[in-house]
Amino acid sequence: MKRISAVVAGLLVGGVVLSTTASANLVVNGDFENDLNSWTAVQRVVTETSQRYIDLAGATGDTGTGRFASFGSANDPALGSLSQTIATVAGESYVLTFGYGGFSNVTTSSRNQALRVTIGATTRDITTQELNRDLAKVLQPFSFQFAAAGSSTLIRFSDVSSETLAIDGLLDNVRVETVPLPGAFALLFAGLFAWLAIGPRRTAKG
Repeated sequence: MKRISAVVAGLLVGGVVLSTTASANLVVNGDFENDLNSWTAVQRVVTETSQRYIDLAGATGDTGTGRFASFGSANDPALGSLSQTIATVAGESYVLTFGYGGFSNVTTSSRNQALRVTIGATTRDITTQELNRDLAKVLQPFSFQFAAAGSSTLIRFSDVSSETLAIDGLLDNVRVETVPLPGAFALLFAGLFAWLAIGPRRTAKG
């Protein structure tokens, strides 16, 4: 009974360790609660709140996320970017997740917002034509998995929108997490079963 309890405890501890490792966000200040600290901003990118958009831009609702990054705020035509270099392990798999969407107080189907996402040497473009005045509907979830090429990886978000008048791109909840490998769980179980087989014999010799 003690051996079974020990194995169960080992599985639980191992699972917690793996889960904790996978859930650690490698991006610093990915929720923009500390303004743009830890980010490199090019051109005019600012952080805003739902209340500011309600007061100044006729928005309704709330993103529910606190502060967020805003591209094209105050009708700024400058196409800005935000970037951050994170520590990675070459060959290891990661997943980048974030919320992005277009806000406009004059929504028409002919207008859109576009964001270029750079992950190391790879770029992906996102175009959103679903513009909302209701901030609760603006941020949509996006996710990209990638394998790191080296000990660090550049993450960059660049505004490539053709429209800037009365329309903004909003970004929030940027996260990069490691992807747990099936092999890690296999090693965990193998080690526990080896301990189970060898442990009692060592105890008997002592």
